[in-house]
Amino acid sequence: MKNPIQTMNIITREISTIHQRPIGYRFMCQFWSHTVFHHPLIKNNYDYIMRLDDDSYFLEPFEEKNILLNVAY
Repeated sequence: MKNPIQTMNIITREISTIHQRPIGYRFMCQFWSHTVFHHPLIKNNYDYIMRLDDDSYFLEPFEEKNILLNVAY
């Protein structure tokens, strides 16, 4: 959806059920699992993306060589 007002109207209008995630959460999942990878700024400039949630962390110091080793496989 290109119009943020339309999106907000849909979000506020939706009636949640006990087994259903809110539409805002579903839009976020769709964005990070599909939409972001097709955006021209991402698609044309990056080969890889790493996304971390706000509660994510590294257990060991981060070294770029580890990423490069994984890319080779």
